[in-house]
Amino acid sequence: MKQNEHTLSKISGQHFFLGANTSSGFVSKFDQLADPKSGWILFVIKGGPGTGKSSLIRKAAAAVEASGLAVEYIHCSSDADSLDGAIFPQLKCAVADGTPPHVIEPKYPGAYESVIFLNNCWDEKKLIPQLSDIICLSEEISAHHQRCCRYLSIATMLQNEVYQLISPHTLSHKIDRYAKGIAVRLFSKSGRISPGKNTFRFLSAVTNQGRLFFSETINTLCNELYFIDDPWGVSSKLLLTRIRSLALAHGYNTITCSCPLSPYDKPDHLIIPELHLAFLSGTPHHKIKSSSFHTVDKLHIIHAERFTEMEMIRHKRQRISFISKMTERILTDAEEQLAHAKLLHDKLETIYTGAMDFSAVQTKTDLFIEKLLQRAKEMKLI
Repeated sequence: MKQNEHTLSKISGQHFFLGANTSSGFVSKFDQLADPKSGWILFVIKGGPGTGKSSLIRKAAAAVEASGLAVEYIHCSSDADSLDGAIFPQLKCAVADGTPPHVIEPKYPGAYESVIFLNNCWDEKKLIPQLSDIICLSEEISAHHQRCCRYLSIATMLQNEVYQLISPHTLSHKIDRYAKGIAVRLFSKSGRISPGKNTFRFLSAVTNQGRLFFSETINTLCNELYFIDDPWGVSSKLLLTRIRSLALAHGYNTITCSCPLSPYDKPDHLIIPELHLAFLSGTPHHKIKSSSFHTVDKLHIIHAERFTEMEMIRHKRQRISFISKMTERILTDAEEQLAHAKLLHDKLETIYTGAMDFSAVQTKTDLFIEKLLQRAKEMKLI
């Protein structure tokens, strides 16, 4: 499957992933949800599959948004229709599913984290007889996820080979000069002494529905866009890293959107919210249509060829093309593994759904929403 723009939710606004299936296994950035040292609070939901965690988050987010406050939606990369969390920046609080694979165990319980238990809303007498089915389904789901990550590891190795082929012919001094030119035009008037703060997100991910990209997030946050057309992913990595460094040095906060294949060392995109500015990269396996950004007033296209000794890589094109085709096949296989896992997860959820008292879950949801809105009133936001 090719990369798709996310059309699963009709809710506008900011949408991200904070966890992704990667070549290194499942990578969680849930430590980016909230900051206990800055007066934030974090609500952690505990419960099994199909117990209403995502629905609770969605209802709470809808209530906060209906009150006129901003919401950042955190999606599940294994089930893109489902929410793993929501961040309410004006309220300085967040809510998240704290169960595997993104386990959250309270470090400062009561003072920072507050746990919402849904596992006291089920009837264990209905679950115990189905233990063997629960074990079987859980193990099959885990096997599909592990297989997906192995495929992604292969795809990463293939992409690293392309990197090795192109890197010696990438003109880093030109990239540095271009980044400094951008800094002079866009950052130099900040007049700030303190450096900015960087946070991490995934704006795209390999999911059960293909490679998804949240174009609506860019439409919400940005009116100026630099699009880096990079067939190899080398120039974009160097350019985004350098621009981020310069933006932070000038005091601007940044959002680094990591690459799902190389989540620790390769940025795919960079957003500078205060300037309503984004830098996006596009590759053959990471296609983005510039026509999707209907709110963008200024669109700049950067071709990676300008930073590459093209004559030196002509004899490598056949090899690069072969690697690209292999990578695409492997990524498609990884997506299919997640799709199979999702079907099995639906069966697992059905078992738990049949044992749940959802009126009790609704009561907990209502109390949580009331707590959020009361916090908004105390902060004189509504």
